[in-house]
Amino acid sequence: METKDLEAAIQALSSHKKAWKFVEAFSHELLRGSYTDSYDVANQTAEVLKVVAVATCMAGLKNVRRSLRAVGRYLAGLGGKYTYVIGNVTRRVLKLVQETLDDPDEEFSIQENTKEALSLFLDEFNQTRDTMVTNAAVAEQIHSAEVILTFGRSATVERLLLEAAKKRTFEVVIAENSPRGDGHGLAKVLASEAKLDVTLIPDSAIFAVMPRVHKVIIGAEAVLANGSLIAPAGTLLVTTVARHYSKPVVSCAELYKVTPLFPLSTMADSKLLHPATILNEEIALEIPNVNIVNPANDLVPAEMISLLLSDNGGCSPVVVHRLVKQLYDEVEVPL
Repeated sequence: METKDLEAAIQALSSHKKAWKFVEAFSHELLRGSYTDSYDVANQTAEVLKVVAVATCMAGLKNVRRSLRAVGRYLAGLGGKYTYVIGNVTRRVLKLVQETLDDPDEEFSIQENTKEALSLFLDEFNQTRDTMVTNAAVAEQIHSAEVILTFGRSATVERLLLEAAKKRTFEVVIAENSPRGDGHGLAKVLASEAKLDVTLIPDSAIFAVMPRVHKVIIGAEAVLANGSLIAPAGTLLVTTVARHYSKPVVSCAELYKVTPLFPLSTMADSKLLHPATILNEEIALEIPNVNIVNPANDLVPAEMISLLLSDNGGCSPVVVHRLVKQLYDEVEVPL
């Protein structure tokens, strides 16, 4: 969608005051950085798009698709690290609306058909979190007495470890993910709530600790169409060390993180953070000819991942393209 078309669609949608109110409220929350879990972002995106679809469906399929794509692209532009998630949910909703309006139930109005279809989608989506961690194929990935290494704090990995701890006793080694240090929060939760044996290590100790690890479990912000991952910066280091020691690497990512997009390059798929988090400003001013690059993400190649776990169970990263074909319409890949 061209910029002019995007602006026109947004302007047309603003006449639907109730729908636009939902869009504005969500966009403000994204700008404030109010969300810390991709699941909450995905769920709210689906809720907002449902309101938009119901408000505009009487104008015909073409206008509904135009409005949904405009809102999805607008929100994705504000989403920061959740850009992929927002785009993926938008594409899922577009496909669902297309199928619903192409073959409507004649007993109901177009608006009722659209509302019912998206309500069912949301009900199914709301079960994603529980389905992911209770799936038998997922639960069997952690065995008693194993030493599991993870990096930083992934909400998906955290739920998986907490669920596994109800049935098994194992040890968790957590690399802190400096300078964010979010691994500290995960260590506290696992030690206090799950009563697990937890070891918190600096990122520099990953290579030294890896020989005693049985398995590496990591999260992801997005799973690209070729099976590679967009993950927090430092994840590539972990997977490289794991590969050196021939340790299996398991990635946990719900289906809404699977995207039809392909990687362009390592830097093109990474947001850059302020350099002050890794180098004091006073020191930086003393070395003006040095470029300080602080990427938010790593691009982890598919060959680094042994198994991809989702709410559908487990699969090899090389077959992600099949999931993409099931989830999305090829026409909707570019928003």
